[in-house]
Formats: sequence, structure tokens, C-alpha cells
Amino acid sequence: MWRWRRVAVARVFALVVRCRVMMLFVYSRVDKNRDTSGGPRREPGQAAPLTT
Repeated sequence: MWRWRRVAVARVFALVVRCRVMMLFVYSRVDKNRDTSGGPRREPGQAAPLTT
């Protein structure tokens, strides 16, 4: 009788787990690509340095 409810709960749980795993993966990729080498910081309103 309550089988449909258990199935629904299991599906929601699996969806939440998948979303969490994807968010962790995306955040780890963003952290690796972020420039944290301590380069020169720009003040708001200044032009970006030219790179050639």
C-alpha cells in the first residue's frame, strides 16, 4: 500500500544526491580554474590591464 510512497522518496533522494555530486564537481572545477596566484588586484573602476 505504501510502496508508491517509498518509491517516490527514493527517487527524490537519488535526485538530491545527484545534484549535490554535480555541485561539488562543478565547484571543484571552478576552484582549480580560479586565479589565486596573488596577481595584481584591480580597484573598481580601473581598466583591465592589456594582455597581448
